[in-house]
Amino acid sequence: MLQGILALEHLIELGYKPSEIVFGGDSAGGHLSLSLMAHLHRSRAVKYTSRSLFEQYGSVRGCFLVSPLASFRLSTPSYQRWFSADVLSRKVVHKWGLYLVEKSPWQEEISAGDGWGMALDVPGSWWENLKAIDRVLVTGGYEEVFSDHIQQLGKMLQSKSHGEVTLYMGNETHDGPLMDFAAGRRPSETTKTITDFIISCFKE
Repeated sequence: MLQGILALEHLIELGYKPSEIVFGGDSAGGHLSLSLMAHLHRSRAVKYTSRSLFEQYGSVRGCFLVSPLASFRLSTPSYQRWFSADVLSRKVVHKWGLYLVEKSPWQEEISAGDGWGMALDVPGSWWENLKAIDRVLVTGGYEEVFSDHIQQLGKMLQSKSHGEVTLYMGNETHDGPLMDFAAGRRPSETTKTITDFIISCFKE
């Protein structure tokens, strides 16, 4: 998360306005982007920087979240239903999730109700009055273990954000766009939706 914050600050120091910036990522990168969005919403004091980018410079133009990890609760129906079809499983998510949160203040922050680490593991009220991002796109697959969490995240952000939040779900497993490129197949509707979102952020 610190690297994401510093990268965004570096772009601003180079002269880019937040209104000219769109960031995002897939899977773990989606989690990182979600954490950066959380920092813009409620500034987290971190090493090397303590300033609130939103209060100083205004809102960032856009953020896209592709099959993001949004919760460390692994008991939703989609985990039960799709573990044998998806590239991910409860075991894989738990193992790599521990690598993510070990030696970090994640548990203490979640216990305190702060959502920088896992967006859905805190009360939705933490996200109230989200103004730091003008436009957000959340995408996922109906047939992935994250499906329930992704849909919950999209609906929560729609209810809490002052900006435009779009939720797009495709009939696919985890990280459909990555699978498009890996398999050398034509772009899926999810990939096209993400591409159109990025282009529209810079056009409008």
